[in-house]
Amino acid sequence: FLFGSHFWMFIIALIVQGFSGACIYTLGMTLVSDIFPEEKVGRQFLSQTAGIATGSVVGVLFHHFGYRAPFYFALSIATLDFILRALLVEKKIIQWNVQYHPPKKDPTMPIHLANIWGFNSSQIGLAYLAQVIPASLAQPIAGYLYDRIGAKILCFVAILFSSIAISLMGTPN
Repeated sequence: FLFGSHFWMFIIALIVQGFSGACIYTLGMTLVSDIFPEEKVGRQFLSQTAGIATGSVVGVLFHHFGYRAPFYFALSIATLDFILRALLVEKKIIQWNVQYHPPKKDPTMPIHLANIWGFNSSQIGLAYLAQVIPASLAQPIAGYLYDRIGAKILCFVAILFSSIAISLMGTPN
């Protein structure tokens, strides 16, 4: 994305981003599941929401410091992440836990907000907070409930609420 100047370059970058994001996300969930006891795993995913909240505001960098600023910021965070993962000492016994993977942010939302509402990058970053703030409030509660009642009931309720929200998002204007 940093060096893209043609549409086909962005398509290739998006495909590579999808594969790498899936790998990194799965590895992060696996590390948390491997390191923490099963009864405390749900509460440990709060940092994921904090990361999403931080990333949503990076659009402010785009607006104030130019097109390449968010890419340099993300590259520095990815480099730090790589170094910390390389220094991580893994346990000998690996436990495989199946984790729920929340959907990624819709990549067409910034285009829609810019074209329909005339939002700039700062306003788009702030609009993403409408998605992140409720998740930030709900995630510690969901983690606590996961540790107490398990995944079946929690997933059923989450799917029920998600289906209502997705139906409402399809309503024009």
